Amino acid sequence: MRPTPKHSCDQEDYKSYLPPNIAEFRARFRFGFCSIFLVALLLSGCQTPSWIPWLGEEEEITPIVELKLVGWDDGAIANQRLQALVDRYNETMPSVHVTLELLAEYETALLTALESDTPPDLFLTDSFRLPDFVKSNAIDPLDAHLTRFRDPIRIDDFYPALLNAFSIDGTLQCLPRDGSTLALFYNKALFDEAEIAIPSAEWGWDDLESAMQKIAETTNPFYTTYGMATSLDFSRWAPFLFQAGGAVITTDVATGGTQMSINSAAAKSALDFYLTPLLDGIAATPAELKSSWGGETLGKGRVGMTIEGNWAVPYLASEFPELEYGIAPLPKGVAGRATLLFSSCYAVSKRAQHADEAFAFATYLTSGASMQSWTTDRPLLPARRSVNEMWLAQNPQMAPFVTGLDHARPWRFAAGFQEVVDVVNSGMQQVIDAEIDTEELLRVAEVIGNEVLAR
Repeated sequence: MRPTPKHSCDQEDYKSYLPPNIAEFRARFRFGFCSIFLVALLLSGCQTPSWIPWLGEEEEITPIVELKLVGWDDGAIANQRLQALVDRYNETMPSVHVTLELLAEYETALLTALESDTPPDLFLTDSFRLPDFVKSNAIDPLDAHLTRFRDPIRIDDFYPALLNAFSIDGTLQCLPRDGSTLALFYNKALFDEAEIAIPSAEWGWDDLESAMQKIAETTNPFYTTYGMATSLDFSRWAPFLFQAGGAVITTDVATGGTQMSINSAAAKSALDFYLTPLLDGIAATPAELKSSWGGETLGKGRVGMTIEGNWAVPYLASEFPELEYGIAPLPKGVAGRATLLFSSCYAVSKRAQHADEAFAFATYLTSGASMQSWTTDRPLLPARRSVNEMWLAQNPQMAPFVTGLDHARPWRFAAGFQEVVDVVNSGMQQVIDAEIDTEELLRVAEVIGNEVLAR
């Protein structure tokens, strides 16, 4: 039996497998045909004869697909890593070329870019802004792409909380990239000084309040110590709202319509619990302590606790390396555990010139390998569970943020909801200044929220 050629395009190997007489005949045929062809070219004035049209055709060149990805400035290291992922994709996909554009003043610049004559094919967004883009029809939902795409994307590898954050009406709008949850940061030295046990996963609201009180009672000859740095921020109060069994927006099952439900007994209970320590002087806002946010206040050693996300970890390591602190889950409320999830995703533009190629690029950016490269030595939680084990091995102190994903609520409500957030934030300050009470704050927030929902 004659062996099969190793490479069908390797003429030398293939020739060695032919009987000698056949090989000699083919060699003579090629010589004769080439001679006739050269004579034909000379007689036709060196033009390709019309009877050999395929010899005169130029080789068809596949055009390169140009894609544009826009994102925000995430700092030098993050920007470099994203550019490296883009460069790697360009090297391995010769038929596609991706250009990365990082925009300053991202929200305004992105809206301008999406309405321009050359809109981006792919863009970054977060869960809070997602409803605005969906309402304005700026995003190409992923259902059709997920059906057509042949390679396994392993959607079930993404954390359910992240898929929920980027799904509206049951439709996944974009592919999750990373996430951050809120947890309780505490100063170990101040807990030791107050002679109280450090926070645990079993803590409830009473434990948190008691710890604040005892830390505030410790004496210090240099400055006043507070139990908690409490930010006048909807996103820091919201976990307590959910822990109390409250909600911000509810959907009418019969009509499918939405309405505000923030003006409730549960919401008032949570808001009173959140703001009362400030009124009693056992907690302070970062601004009162000449700080810009809770992480900075904790680092200065003036407070026993604060509520922040995993982004605070590298900040404290860099700015306050001597600080001995710990991280614990947020305390439980009467309705159980709850925290907030902040996250980002890659969305395909509705006006993308090459939507399928843009989706394929998004799957590359959110693959396990890319996600591992993106999150290595960074505080952001990988959106894929398969990457989590290695990431946690590198960042063991981040465990409370990961476990928080089991009971995290997305920082997302409805299109135009920033107006409601602003009302609540300013209303908290008015409560502290004794201009209004918590009932009035919640009433106004409900009215403004329903106006936003009705638009």
